[in-house]
Amino acid sequence: MSKFCPNCGEKQDNESSKFCPNCGANLSVNSDKTKVNKSNNSIKCMYCGSDIPIGSDKCFKCGKYLNPAANEKHTAVIVIGYICSFIPFVSLISFILGIYLLTRPNKEVHKHGIIIIVLTIIVAIIAVALWIDYINYVNAVKSYSYYDSYDSYYY
Repeated sequence: MSKFCPNCGEKQDNESSKFCPNCGANLSVNSDKTKVNKSNNSIKCMYCGSDIPIGSDKCFKCGKYLNPAANEKHTAVIVIGYICSFIPFVSLISFILGIYLLTRPNKEVHKHGIIIIVLTIIVAIIAVALWIDYINYVNAVKSYSYYDSYDSYYY
């Protein structure tokens, strides 16, 4: 997908370039400095070049956020969070990853953060319940002795 200059709206042939060859604007800066079209109060999307109303945070044509940080998918964090949420001993890590996902600008990863936090809490409750049941079982076994029922008079 081709990239457009946030200052002049010129299409960039080289997507790895850091400056616009037309106007010299920095292409790695935030979209706050996008060019405002004075005639219809809109800005140009830096990804597809379409006009977007001022105040929008997402392009209606290509679906990308105007803030480049919001377009990050955080796939590795999501996968690690789901895996860690099912392991009781590392559930604190998944809880932290869920909070991390909730604080990202990309609203699409917020649902994964909520799901990871809920899964972590459910797994932690089940793990604590099983641990308490195991401790009660061990104490019950320790209190029972085979020799308590043995009558030494007959043997």
